[in-house]
Amino acid sequence: MNQFLFNLDLKKLNIAFIENLSLYYKHMCSSSMNYSESKDTVSYISRIPIPIFNNLILKNFSNVRENNYAEFFERVQSTPYNVWLSSSINKNDFDKQLKTLTLRFIGESNGLGIEIEKMEKHDVPNSLFVQPLKNFEEIKLWLEIASVHFGLRGDHLETYLDIFKDANFNDEGSYWRKYLGWLNGEPISCSTLILGGGVAAVYDDAIIPRLKRTHWGIEEAMVSIPLKHALISGYKVGIVHSGVGDMRRYRAFGFKEVLKFPKYTGIPSRKVKK
Repeated sequence: MNQFLFNLDLKKLNIAFIENLSLYYKHMCSSSMNYSESKDTVSYISRIPIPIFNNLILKNFSNVRENNYAEFFERVQSTPYNVWLSSSINKNDFDKQLKTLTLRFIGESNGLGIEIEKMEKHDVPNSLFVQPLKNFEEIKLWLEIASVHFGLRGDHLETYLDIFKDANFNDEGSYWRKYLGWLNGEPISCSTLILGGGVAAVYDDAIIPRLKRTHWGIEEAMVSIPLKHALISGYKVGIVHSGVGDMRRYRAFGFKEVLKFPKYTGIPSRKVKK
């Protein structure tokens, strides 16, 4: 879907959410990551044993046969992973496969949308400065904040950094941008903007723990500023994926809950050595 969405059309939004989410995983690809896409599935496998970095997205379950995604389960092996269903897929139909796929339903990711021009304004600290990353050194600062959100530590931090070591952060035509927020000269917040599927989506919005709930407006800025930049580029609709805990925060912007995406997790059993 190359054309911009102009309103919260549910039929088009389902496709837009899936296409945009696919691009979110694609932007984290490198030679050590495995990304593949077909008409019915998208898969992303990394060397990081955390579910967010190993995903299978089912777009059209009615057309999917087991051999379409069996390769994913073969390659993911003992790595924890997630499986996302398009909101157009009947969860009950998919649940029948659980016995063979050994997956556990972990809830639904709430898809929220907004017409960016109608986004509610929020006060932000005067000393807060938010801008896209300009170079690789800045993504190191970005990851110091995002690592808590991802649950990354140790060697996996370097694995993530390796993804972007050759990235062109000044490519204005890129479909992804990473944002860093500074408060009084200190990097304190981050987010990722993905442009695709006709919509602009914000992911990875996070703030350092000691400022969470104490500096109002920072988390809001990490969503609103990227979306305003997307609006300048022609994008009319903004989207986010949200758990139950963040719904209230996004609704304060004017986001509306439009779709739900069933989500499963798989932690393959490991053989115990005797």
